[in-house]
Amino acid sequence: MDLQIKTLLKDFQAMREEILARVKLMFWTINLGVILEVIFLVIYPFIPSSFRDLYLLLITLIFAGLIFNYQGNQATMEVVARYINHVLRPKIEKLAGTASVDWEDHWFEARKYLRITSFLKLIPLILPLLIPIVMISHEGFAASTLQKSLEIFDLIIIVIVIFNFCYKIRSLKK
Repeated sequence: MDLQIKTLLKDFQAMREEILARVKLMFWTINLGVILEVIFLVIYPFIPSSFRDLYLLLITLIFAGLIFNYQGNQATMEVVARYINHVLRPKIEKLAGTASVDWEDHWFEARKYLRITSFLKLIPLILPLLIPIVMISHEGFAASTLQKSLEIFDLIIIVIVIFNFCYKIRSLKK
C-alpha cells in the first residue's frame, strides 16, 4: 500500500508540474501578444499604403494562432486538473484513509468570481481579431482577390476562435 501511495503522489506531482508549465506558457503567450501589438503598431506607419490592408489582415492570423495556442494550453491544463481532482485525489484519500487538502475545492469555488478577470487578460489577443470586421464594415469587401480571400479566411478563423471558446463557457458551468 505504501508503494501505491508513493506512485500516486509522484503522478500527482507530475500533473501539478504540467499545470504550472501550462500556466507559464499561457502567461508568456499573452506577453508575446502585447509585445507583438506594440511592434505592429510601431511598424504600421512605415508600411506602404498599398499594403496596409494586407498587413492588418495578416496580423489577425498571427493573433488567431496565439489564441489557438492559449486555448490549447488552457484546455490541457483543465483536463489535467480534472484528472487530479477526480481520479488521483480520491485514490490517494482512499489509500491514506483521510481527506486531502481541499485546495481544489476552494479553487473551483473561487474561480466563479474570477471569470471577468480571466476574460480581460485575453483582450490583447482578442482585439486584433476585430481588424477584419472593422475593415469590412467600414470599406466593404476588398476588390482585390487576395485581400478578399484573406478577409473571408480571417472571418472563418474568428468563427473558429469563438467556437473554441465555447469549451470554456461549458467548463465554467460545471
